Amino acid sequence: MKKHFTLKRFLTATMVLSMVSISLISITNTGGPPAGYSNAPSESNCTTCHSGSLVTSGTNYNNISLSGNFTGSGYIPDSTYTIELEYSQTGKTKFGYQLTCLTSANAMAGSFAVISGNSKSSIISGSFGGGTRSYMRQTSAGTAATSGAQTWSFNWTAPSSNVGPVKFYTVVNSTNSSNTNASDVIIAKEFSFSPSTLLPVASASASNANPCKGSVVNLSGSGTNTPTSYNWSLVGANPGTSTSQNPSVVYPNQGTYRAILTVTNAKGVSQPDTVVISVKPTPTAFIGGGATRTLCQGDSLELTSTFESGNVYTWSNGKTGNSVFVKDTGDYTVSVQGSNGCGRLSNSVRGNYYTKPTASLTSNASIYNDSSCTDVTLNLQASSAAFDSFFYYIDGTLYASSDSATQAVPFTATTVFGLQVKNATGCYSDITNYTVTARSRAEAPTITCTATTPSSIEFSFSSVFSHNGFQISTNGSSWGTPNSGASGNTHLVSGLQPEDSVTLFVRSRDIAPCDFSLVGQKKCFTEACTQLEPTVTFADSICRGDVWRVEVNGLANEFFSLSIDNGATFTDTIFEFNPLVSKTYTLNVIDSNSTICPANEIPLQVVVDNINDIELKTDKLGAYCPGETIIFSANDSIENFDFYYNNVLQQSGATNTYSNTGGANGDSVFVIVTKGQCTDTSLKNYVQLEIAPDASFTFARAQSVYTFTPTNGTFNEYTWDFGDGSALSTDVSPTHDYADVEGTTVNASLEIVTSNNCVYDSSQAIALPVFSSVADLIALGLEVYPNPTTDVVYINNEGNRPMQLTVISLSGEVVLQAVNATKSLDVSKLSAGVYILKVRIGNEEASVRLLKN
Repeated sequence: MKKHFTLKRFLTATMVLSMVSISLISITNTGGPPAGYSNAPSESNCTTCHSGSLVTSGTNYNNISLSGNFTGSGYIPDSTYTIELEYSQTGKTKFGYQLTCLTSANAMAGSFAVISGNSKSSIISGSFGGGTRSYMRQTSAGTAATSGAQTWSFNWTAPSSNVGPVKFYTVVNSTNSSNTNASDVIIAKEFSFSPSTLLPVASASASNANPCKGSVVNLSGSGTNTPTSYNWSLVGANPGTSTSQNPSVVYPNQGTYRAILTVTNAKGVSQPDTVVISVKPTPTAFIGGGATRTLCQGDSLELTSTFESGNVYTWSNGKTGNSVFVKDTGDYTVSVQGSNGCGRLSNSVRGNYYTKPTASLTSNASIYNDSSCTDVTLNLQASSAAFDSFFYYIDGTLYASSDSATQAVPFTATTVFGLQVKNATGCYSDITNYTVTARSRAEAPTITCTATTPSSIEFSFSSVFSHNGFQISTNGSSWGTPNSGASGNTHLVSGLQPEDSVTLFVRSRDIAPCDFSLVGQKKCFTEACTQLEPTVTFADSICRGDVWRVEVNGLANEFFSLSIDNGATFTDTIFEFNPLVSKTYTLNVIDSNSTICPANEIPLQVVVDNINDIELKTDKLGAYCPGETIIFSANDSIENFDFYYNNVLQQSGATNTYSNTGGANGDSVFVIVTKGQCTDTSLKNYVQLEIAPDASFTFARAQSVYTFTPTNGTFNEYTWDFGDGSALSTDVSPTHDYADVEGTTVNASLEIVTSNNCVYDSSQAIALPVFSSVADLIALGLEVYPNPTTDVVYINNEGNRPMQLTVISLSGEVVLQAVNATKSLDVSKLSAGVYILKVRIGNEEASVRLLKN
């Protein structure tokens, strides 16, 4: 921006000068202020660069005026007007300004233009309040005051549409050219202009601003200044727009909507006028199911509408409630009235009737004038099979239902049968009744049992009434002709068992409709059997492989046959065979004069004894140790065992084992066993004793370490006891250090175990020498004296090196010990005797025999 100079000082940007607190002589920004100083919303004003508070009232405030060549006291959209901003203040010589124009939404209203030839004003733009705004401001040519007044003129083009009132935001700065800003006056003023009164003013109304959903709303529109057209915006309505002055619309959904009207005349379009429409919900009115319902005549149809609490339901037949039952044909609707005053008429449902089916009933008794003998089965027959279901009644009670047009029914007396049918539409007929009259049957024949045997019965029968012959049955349901013929009066039943029974049913043949008389019955029995009773002799036990002999007596002059366990028959009364196992055989004695009678079954129980190969065993494999007990055992489950040792009976009884201790190699043992009729002898078992092995050992010494070696190194186990209380060793050839018990006698022993688990041992007494000597002491630079001694022993220690002195008895017990000794050791308290004195210096050690007097 180009800057101008006053007479005395250079003017620069007001904002920058205020930030660095440099005081300048300022009158106005001669090139015009930057954008955003019109005091409009979201903007500043010139007080940030000029002293003093913003003036918004008073004389100077009232000296600002803004006018334009408006028609009808306001703007017409898209029209251009010349605007004049005037200001006067006595004593001021320079003025500046900034101006913008905004809508009520603080958006830029219209546009500015500089009047051609007028250099007092210029245009600038900036972004404020979320949009771009244009500003008019003074130029350097428009700052000088004439007689304390200034006028700025420019063109303003109104918005292209009617945006309602607009507002010009103006800030004016006046100064007296005193080379300071102390006397500057910043004045802010707003000027509002409405649309021209020559524009139409829309007016909208509704016949009902709170309608029910789906009802018609009549809208009314009008406007001032002779409107030429109308335009309705009807969001949510049907239709959604209209150019009619007074349209009728429907709001199909509940909610709040706005009907907005704008009108147009020769000058332009009005501001919109709005009618708020609050649509109330209407109740649901719908009868569920199909539109047409067909029911059976006499049935009821239930009609149900959707239920909502608080609604009142009134049906077209005058009934109330959301559900009703109807029986008459016709069209039905329900009117539903909600608690909010809204109502609705439901869909229409048509009720129709199906034609009621009809059917009649007859039976196979119709050929006898609907009469029949009792205790028979009648076959009922419907007049048509063209039905879905058939229901048969006996004396008013349902007997059976099926899809068949025929039904078998019992007939025992005069009966009223009934039939009801159901057709494909599900409709039932009335019950049709049909009566069958009962006729009496002839009395049952008389039956007697005339001849019986163990296997047959002969029946005879007679009747006092005339008839056409008899029929017989053995089960009461399957009938046939007597084996004496169709006109015969006897019947033979054969092939029976003794003491068996047969019930015979007999009826006589009659004329129709009773084809047969009542049924007579008789139960008769066959005779009992008499069995043959012989006596039988046999042995009750044998040894397996022996012949078993059986004798049968008492059958002389009888006609008979015999068998064993129902096998082949024979007539020998003495017979033999070889039973293999113990069991009870059955001797069947058959009376050949009465083969139908069962055989007399006589049990023959025999025990077949058997001894498998007897085996005599010992309780140990291999040789026995000398003096070890030998146990001989034979097979078990035998009655008696006789054990012989060297052919002499030693033990007899039920025990199958025999023990012997102290036997010699080659002694023999065998056993004779007895079981029932069987005996058996085992093979001889000979005693085998182990020969005692050599358990001796030798040893060799290297200083105090001894190595022990057994004479025989092939035994299973070795156990060494070194005799000095140390741990045992199981090595074959161990070594042992006797240094701690030198000069004593120990008893070393060896115990061995052979492959037959026999244990042997040997021992030796070993006299241990003293393994150290005076030479060892001299080698360590030591001399011990006096020796023997009575109280003190002296140790000449070259260099007086620390020593550890230990006195040990010949039994190995430590009796005296001194640590860090250098010259002597007091042994006065020891008992007289021989001791071992051990001297240790560092890692070296020497021992010497010490005599205490």
